[in-house]
Amino acid sequence: IFAALEVSGIADLSAEQLTPILLAHVVSGNVASTDLSSGLVPTLNSEKSLDIAVNGGVTIDGSINVVLANVQGTNGIVHVIDKVIVP
Repeated sequence: IFAALEVSGIADLSAEQLTPILLAHVVSGNVASTDLSSGLVPTLNSEKSLDIAVNGGVTIDGSINVVLANVQGTNGIVHVIDKVIVP
């Protein structure tokens, strides 16, 4: 992600740059992996939807893989991915 944004680390990003990236990682609802289906899912970043593919595993935007699913938190479910979503 940092090379794509031409920065060396998170400290080089302003709040204005970081906010849309973080919001692209959050969807509304408490969605378990068993509730997922292939298709577009809106995020809290109104300009970014996620292209979900369910095919024996879950892929996001064609190249981001869910590596750990259904980590229940107090305010939702976390699915761990292997790359950063860049809007």
